[in-house]
Amino acid sequence: MSSHHPHLGCACCNYQLFGHAVQSDNNQSDKGIFNLDKLLIAAEHYINDYIANQFVRPPQQHKIFYGGTIRTLENGDVNKTVEAVVIEQGQIVHTGSLTDCQNQYPHADSEDLQGACMLPGLIEPHVHLTPTASFNAWLQLAPFREGAESGGDNNDQYLIGKDYNKKSVSALLLKAAKALPSHRKWLLAFGVDPSQFNPITTTSADGSVSPTSWEDFNCTELDDISKQARSGKDDDICIFIMNASGHVAYVNTNALEAVQRAQHASKLPVNENGILLESDQIGPVIKVALEQYFVEHPQGITELFGNLQKIFKLALSRGVTLMWDAALGASLKNAELEILSKMASSGLAGLRLGGALFYTTADQWSKITPTEPSHYHTDWFNIAHAKIVSDGSNQGLTGYQLTKYQFPDSNINDEFPYGVWNFNPPDGDADHQVESPFLALVSELDTRGWSLMIHANGTHAINNTIMAYRDALHNQEKAGLEKRHRIEHASLLSDQNLADMDYLGLSPSFLIGHVGYWGYTFKHKVFPQQSVVEHLDRTASATQHALRYTLHSDHFVSPIGPLRMMEQAVTRMMEDAPEEAYQNGHPPILNEQECATMAQALRAATYDAAWQCHMDHLIGELVVGKQADLVILDEDPLTRPAVGLRDVPVRQTWVNGRLCYNN
Repeated sequence: MSSHHPHLGCACCNYQLFGHAVQSDNNQSDKGIFNLDKLLIAAEHYINDYIANQFVRPPQQHKIFYGGTIRTLENGDVNKTVEAVVIEQGQIVHTGSLTDCQNQYPHADSEDLQGACMLPGLIEPHVHLTPTASFNAWLQLAPFREGAESGGDNNDQYLIGKDYNKKSVSALLLKAAKALPSHRKWLLAFGVDPSQFNPITTTSADGSVSPTSWEDFNCTELDDISKQARSGKDDDICIFIMNASGHVAYVNTNALEAVQRAQHASKLPVNENGILLESDQIGPVIKVALEQYFVEHPQGITELFGNLQKIFKLALSRGVTLMWDAALGASLKNAELEILSKMASSGLAGLRLGGALFYTTADQWSKITPTEPSHYHTDWFNIAHAKIVSDGSNQGLTGYQLTKYQFPDSNINDEFPYGVWNFNPPDGDADHQVESPFLALVSELDTRGWSLMIHANGTHAINNTIMAYRDALHNQEKAGLEKRHRIEHASLLSDQNLADMDYLGLSPSFLIGHVGYWGYTFKHKVFPQQSVVEHLDRTASATQHALRYTLHSDHFVSPIGPLRMMEQAVTRMMEDAPEEAYQNGHPPILNEQECATMAQALRAATYDAAWQCHMDHLIGELVVGKQADLVILDEDPLTRPAVGLRDVPVRQTWVNGRLCYNN
């Protein structure tokens, strides 16, 4: 048994879909549609051509901003305000009174904020850029309303609601299958989320709430869709659907047989029900699906770059000035690093990029260290972390738990009753031993000087992760602060977990959408009648333990939007709840004691996020010497209600003194 079992869990793991596609028998083969050298050449040609013929980088401006609320976040103080700020040559050069700024810089242009609020640029500290750009070209089946990325009304930060169910998803599939050109065989879809199929629960006459059945697609149902699409004639459509959790995929018979033929196999590669679990089953199918898809649809490669640009534009429109990718290189290896580095450094992205290299073994990136090569460590593209994925996702029933999931009709409980542990699923307490591959990898990367981001969702995975950090840090108090070691998602933290993180100097980054978008689902369906759900994303408790936490979207798992994440941290309203569960016209609250204050949420989205991402020497506060990365909002988050904060218009987003978004 190998020491690490790659699983396709949530956004942190879904990147491996494309890793499977490029891991052919000979990556250098001219026949390989995913030859990485060719992809890199094509990417560089595309980017260079776009920059030369279409792209005009906004100029740096010399301005005095005044006439509104300017919160500098100096030293993390959200209440610190100044009357005016001066920017020049991409930096903040002066703050203070308007008169003083005008006297010091008489040639600067004046910019009246007209009552708006200026803040440091907002930060997305955990996203997945290349997989998101790839999946955006597929049929979208996620439980969110359509947004700007898919040509919608920019309302994608809200759930679809009661109209999201198996029937509605099937209708979308049938419509897309009917519209598929006759020369196209593959229909690729992404984001279906059975945990969100409505109704999530049923309420009996006595008022008791029970979870509804877990509904997955199967081969027979997808066969019916493909037959209806082409009226039963030449029924050759191959359907591949990726579940939003990333641990499950669904295919029809045509897809299974296409894989069988491509692999010259004597039998179908997986169970005939068409439900694929984990990378061992999904990997071979996605490899064939993508290879054949891009033969049929060669512009799909070009779409990758166009979709990256759409992601960056959307982020800028929501005030984001830094996006931190939590698994760099896992999709397209070095090609991915080069593509993102070039887009950032040229200004084509419009904002700053950075992130973590994805590790399953200590020697995975032997040619890249925390200091080499230098063009991966710049103000525009900075690789500062190593990333390890310990388990799966709780909403996909694959977060690694101390107790069994209580959902007998799920499709994975028989095989993974406690969820997924990616490093030699242990017998008893075997994962707690020093010789554990997980402990060894954490210790080795820490010794090499890496700052670590470790994905841990389930209760058992979090315990193991803290133990691994304790071992690597030799149980020294606050030893994790120097490298700014993180736990990603940190979904279900116990009191002991919080105390241990405080002692070791670890910081959490919360996927706060778990509360807003899946809170009711967790409380009444995934963890029914279990108190552990009250431990979901404990921002208030993290503050009480002096942990510097951040909020992230894990995009594509939840939509881009720091203002939305701040709103969800402060209100903790379970937006997936049915209307009959509403209280005073609003969704019910999940553990009100864990609500953050707006001041704490704002600091998490700016000052502490810059620190956690090793970018605080450049950004995170509006003080002299820092980069002129800032956002101008219609309203001040600290003086308006938290509900609806996600809808506050972003007037402008500035990066390096350049106006990169203007509403």
